[in-house]
Amino acid sequence: MVSDFGDFDRPKPGKDLEKAGFTYTGYRDLEDEDGRAMLYQHPHLGKLEIHQGSLQDYGGERWERKAVITNPAPNFKPDLRDPNTLSLRERIESRQDYYSHFLDTEAQLRWKNQTDDENPSKEQVDRVKQEVATKIQSLVDTADVWIRIPPTKLAGILKEGKFKTLAESQKMGPGKAVGIAKYLPARDEAEEKLFNLPLGEMDEERPIYGYLSDHSDGHGPAFYEGKGQAVDLYGTVAIKLKPSVRSKTTMVVGDSLDLNAGSFGARVVPSFLDSIKAESTLGRSGDQLDATSILDLTRSGYTEAQIHGVNVDDFDEIVFHEPVNPAVIKRLEKLGITGREIERDQIEGKK
Repeated sequence: MVSDFGDFDRPKPGKDLEKAGFTYTGYRDLEDEDGRAMLYQHPHLGKLEIHQGSLQDYGGERWERKAVITNPAPNFKPDLRDPNTLSLRERIESRQDYYSHFLDTEAQLRWKNQTDDENPSKEQVDRVKQEVATKIQSLVDTADVWIRIPPTKLAGILKEGKFKTLAESQKMGPGKAVGIAKYLPARDEAEEKLFNLPLGEMDEERPIYGYLSDHSDGHGPAFYEGKGQAVDLYGTVAIKLKPSVRSKTTMVVGDSLDLNAGSFGARVVPSFLDSIKAESTLGRSGDQLDATSILDLTRSGYTEAQIHGVNVDDFDEIVFHEPVNPAVIKRLEKLGITGREIERDQIEGKK
């Protein structure tokens, strides 16, 4: 429909729209007009197209502009409440519901391609999505929540009594290819999309990132034919968390930052562990319905867990995937935490 938003009747592309909360996402050629549509996105208003057509007027050429809101769910009413006033579940599910309507084109096509019909109906696609969600739920139910850290970080976490978010600590962990100055803004943007966290606010509410594994030693999926694990990039100390953290943990299959960087919309939508949505699994490789373990969902990555607050009291067990000083194990015992070291051949082996 053509907008009637006052200043947006004849909007100015560029900075004016950005100030109004729109993000430029590209353009498309107009089929029935001599011109193109500039594509923008707004977190509450939806998709905005600025149609620019070349018209002859007063003996010369001029450009006509009109703003067109192209919302695929016109009856959808986004939750506009202040995120600071919402509970964890309310905050995330409000954004979850919103982005389920605005998954990008690649994500939508992936579901259609999983049906047997070249032009599947909405009912066929929904049926496949429900089958996938049910399957993934069964795998998540048998997996534990783990976090990887390097050995040098353990003492500081034990002393602090909790994990600090990246926004709080301003310190990068291992496994990152860029520095904090570039990484933090990208992560903030992804967390705004995924978890309804306002940019630059609510630093303590931002998640701690881990993964799901049903292996007793906290292994992740193997890299390329068993040559190492992606989770090893983040450290060789595997911290298994207690079942009590599940109520404050969400997940996606794949890396949430990689899957959402550079675009307005979500390619995945996070799910709480007790209510998996098929939209949380778009980052997978391979056939999800054939998976027999949470480790089967990705060939070279991991199923990411986002834990919304982690204290040392949440630690169930710590598995050291490299030699550790026995004094460290004894210190953990005093804190009521089980610690153990595994041999390298156990790391390479199956569960």
